[in-house]
Amino acid sequence: MMMTVGVLIWVVGVASGLRERPEWRALEAHAEEMKATHLRELVEDEERCARLFLEGPCGLVVDYARQKVTTRTMELLFGLAKSCEVMAKRDRMMRGERINTSEDRAVLHAALRSSRDSRVEAVVEKILKFAEGVRSGDLRTAAGDAFAAVLVVGIGGSQLGPEFVVRALEDARLETRFLGNVDAFEVATRGLDPRRTLVVVSSKSFTTTETMRNAERAKAWLGGGDVSDRVVGCSASREKVEAFGASRLFEFWDWVGGRFSATASPGLLPLALAAGADAARKFLDGAAAVDAHFAEAPLERNVPVVLALLGVWNKNFLDLCCRAVVPYAARLARFPAHVQQLEMESNGKSVGANDHRQLDVPAGEIVFGEPGTDAQHSFFQFLHAASPVPVDFVGFLRGTDAAAHDDLSANLFAQPDALAIGTPEDGTLPPYKRFAGDRPSLTILFPRLEPRSARCPFRDNNFPTNHPRLGRSSRFTNIARRSRGAWLWGINSWDQMGVELGKTLAATIRAHIQAAKSSSTTDGVVAQPAPAMMNPSTRRLLDIYARANRDDRGGSSLSSS
Repeated sequence: MMMTVGVLIWVVGVASGLRERPEWRALEAHAEEMKATHLRELVEDEERCARLFLEGPCGLVVDYARQKVTTRTMELLFGLAKSCEVMAKRDRMMRGERINTSEDRAVLHAALRSSRDSRVEAVVEKILKFAEGVRSGDLRTAAGDAFAAVLVVGIGGSQLGPEFVVRALEDARLETRFLGNVDAFEVATRGLDPRRTLVVVSSKSFTTTETMRNAERAKAWLGGGDVSDRVVGCSASREKVEAFGASRLFEFWDWVGGRFSATASPGLLPLALAAGADAARKFLDGAAAVDAHFAEAPLERNVPVVLALLGVWNKNFLDLCCRAVVPYAARLARFPAHVQQLEMESNGKSVGANDHRQLDVPAGEIVFGEPGTDAQHSFFQFLHAASPVPVDFVGFLRGTDAAAHDDLSANLFAQPDALAIGTPEDGTLPPYKRFAGDRPSLTILFPRLEPRSARCPFRDNNFPTNHPRLGRSSRFTNIARRSRGAWLWGINSWDQMGVELGKTLAATIRAHIQAAKSSSTTDGVVAQPAPAMMNPSTRRLLDIYARANRDDRGGSSLSSS
């Protein structure tokens, strides 16, 4: 699903005039008709249901018959895509043109899955060889100990995508944990033996505040001094990795955004360590298959493009600003968080990529989710009875435990119909048991996601086919988001300036906190010169915080102030 992120990102000249386009106006008029049409009627149209069904690479299928669309809706959406020259812009991206305008960079994520790029392939081979050496025990610590665990230190895209993939495919050979937040160190390292733990530090710049603070703490936990035998880095900065004292660098490049790095070294190295080189290679193969589908499939049968257009339809024409992602597989528990970052960091923008003018239509969606059936016991009551929220259901045709998988799949197939159809309108049910239905969803099915056996990791004849499919899931999401943001809404889906703003403010406030805590007065922050952007509310909160933390040096506490 990762490919969907891309389809909507970059449309030259569209950002500030999208609403004036005749294709857009036609869709607005058509939307009024569709709002008055209930899904209960639409899903009974057999010909329509057959036409709203897609087959992707290697057995993937998408059923979007429960979206509030008809074949006429799709014709209008395809017309919008053609008007915005989505496929031509896709080709510009694939050629490596500098379409990330704010940072003046190419967007070459597809190169990460292509063996044609010698730089990338060299890093991939280096990762796979290293991972197999660690897993087999051929590569050991300086003391001669075999590694028993991996601690991946990184945040944002260096954590969410890699953790999703590792949790989906890991075996029991090496315990793999992730450390993102600065207050999670004890939890992440609990029960691990520092003498037998490999620390992987992932940061493109090797300056990310949370990552480097945790990395320094990890070095101290390893024993301090020269611990390079147990520390490696994934980064674009060789100098900083060497200065930090890591024994190896697994490079990635400035044209790889953090949230798109699941197939770069920050994602591939943890996966190869947790699941083996064969799994990592097949994951890349799956992503490459989606790249090929996206590059070659016609507009009307192009899965990422269709997913992207449905997102625009729901957001801009049906006024549905949220989307739930519900994978019916416990091993995909971190998939919704990965999709959330891809969508909300990529497409949460308000100005055009090229003219930098305010958008005349809102962009981006609020994305949330949990695995089914856990999600059904969490927020599905809201989905059925409160405001409509489109749902992406993700499932698998086969599982390891047939009976359990049948139970899971029964829910997977029942919930979309329950949301779409609702309860009978014959008046026989009390009001609190009536549900209006007409809630849109789509269902994505993959042939299989079968976790490998720890005892016999690579001997299941069915198992190798699963890794490419996970790669396809991740990649479809990426491209569909990009298609919607950059190529329809006309925004730059590859930067994250709002994140950078927050980092800048945090650095200023942290310096202010330290000054207040070291002050010889008892007035806390109030006694310190205030930065220009600090308002009275922020100053009051920081004063309370500083007073509470002055106990560290014997000062007054909040309770005594």
